[in-house]
Amino acid sequence: MYRIKSDKRIEKSAASICDGLYQCLKEKSFNSITVGEITDAAGVSRATFYRIFDSPTDVLSYLSDQLIADVIKFMVSSNNMTSSQIRSHSLQMWLDKAELLSAIYNSNKPTILTDSLQKYLKSSFFTGMGVISEDEMDYLQETLSTILDAVMRVWLRHNKKESAEEILALYSKIASIIGIIFN
Repeated sequence: MYRIKSDKRIEKSAASICDGLYQCLKEKSFNSITVGEITDAAGVSRATFYRIFDSPTDVLSYLSDQLIADVIKFMVSSNNMTSSQIRSHSLQMWLDKAELLSAIYNSNKPTILTDSLQKYLKSSFFTGMGVISEDEMDYLQETLSTILDAVMRVWLRHNKKESAEEILALYSKIASIIGIIFN
């Protein structure tokens, strides 16, 4: 669990810790990084780390939550863009965080991404849609989070070779096939 309050000092320390984790990830895999290495790279004390985070995995959860919040904020504020441009730019925001995604999938808790997605989809993005039932919304949220998780895993497995536009074209084709299967 992480504890980030609307306190500039805590936010600054959390940002330093996140930067420290990213520095450590350049040298070693996530599972071999210690709190001491993160705090050394971040220039903060262990007490500061533990005041904000319980473990390095919590730093990944925080970064995942931040990425999702940034993507949703972009999507909500992009009123002068086409839906195709919004999808492409949103996906590119994910692809730009390949180092974070790799660390999440190589951690002892690879569900960090889907947990974050579920939290944000339930709390903000679909609030007030009103066009489907609560049960249908539950299925939609789970489906969307699973699809995004699968896209990121396959992209990493493919050594990050596809662009956002190529991935969207692939998934458009896949969605058509799924539509044929279920219709």
